[in-house]
Amino acid sequence: MSGWTVFLDLNHDGAYDGLEPVATTDVDGGYTFANLQIGDYDVREIVPTGWETAPTFGDNYTTTVFSGAESIVHDFANVNLAVASPATIDGVVWN
Repeated sequence: MSGWTVFLDLNHDGAYDGLEPVATTDVDGGYTFANLQIGDYDVREIVPTGWETAPTFGDNYTTTVFSGAESIVHDFANVNLAVASPATIDGVVWN
């Protein structure tokens, strides 16, 4: 997914405040935040209107940055509601 916004939620309020580090995904959906200090970071994506986070995935993850190491966050996955396929719920009621 290219052109998506991912940011580091430095104040942990769940919203992009305009001053937090931001990255835009490339043609392969990749993004990078470089030159970070050691510590924990909340990485969040901004999910555009018409999309939602796919089941079992989140729109934010916390990762720890260590000195001289590359930290990799869980993948983000989303569903385009305009092209989502209808689904079914099945069940059984019994006594």
